[in-house]
Amino acid sequence: MIRKIQRGWKEFLKNADLYMMLLIAAPLTFYGMVNGIIGLSPELIVQSGLLAILAVLPYSLLKHRRTDKTIEATLGQLTKSFSPKLQIYKRQEDAYKFLVKYIKHLHVKKAVFIQYSCISAKPVLQAVLSRGATALVYIQHEKAAVAIGAYEQQERIMHCYKSLPGELAGLFNAERITIRKYHTPGSVNGIKLDFGTEQILCMGWYTYEATDESNRNPAYPTDTVQISGHDVAAVVVWSGTKEFEALNETFSMLEKNYQTNAEAIPLKW
Repeated sequence: MIRKIQRGWKEFLKNADLYMMLLIAAPLTFYGMVNGIIGLSPELIVQSGLLAILAVLPYSLLKHRRTDKTIEATLGQLTKSFSPKLQIYKRQEDAYKFLVKYIKHLHVKKAVFIQYSCISAKPVLQAVLSRGATALVYIQHEKAAVAIGAYEQQERIMHCYKSLPGELAGLFNAERITIRKYHTPGSVNGIKLDFGTEQILCMGWYTYEATDESNRNPAYPTDTVQISGHDVAAVVVWSGTKEFEALNETFSMLEKNYQTNAEAIPLKW
């Protein structure tokens, strides 16, 4: 009972303006209608009608105000439940397309890439550089690709860092982009973006498949291994979530190892 009274009092205080209008308009309406009917005065009848409208108006506004608050609360819950804190894509290339769109109007402080050749991730690299980021890119050393019989990948790797300055054009700045080659076989790909107020991590992996007539590239008839990344699933997670913390632990471990062991590549225009 006490709780109901307390809730009623809080409700009154929140909508005191409407309740006061209702308390004033209702008696005046009743008084005007009685006098209008008894006296049969057209003016009083019109005034009574206006007062009646005024009496109904606060109730209508009060009802809509409650409805708006209910809708607002519902939308808030839906927004929270569907907030983009974790997204899974069937194909890595779709995750990269999302990243390009997401950062289109945002300032990016720093970006770290762990890639094989970085060919598929180049649109993301261009996007972050256009948004002011400094970029650190780790790619597979071409000797590791040759060692397992992936000559197509060897050419893709070499093409990436040799042609990158020209492809970036006005975005190229040797002080804002660094490329390093790691020697251990790549298995994980990732992109970590730092916006200052939040971080986003996109992670996937590479698959190694034996080459046969069903998947062999005719241009590389001696290849014995096919390496895929763009058509493999990927996950995008936001900082502040347990999913981010779990994946970031692996990403940070690799990054720390590559900082020590990867070979720097001088970029020339």
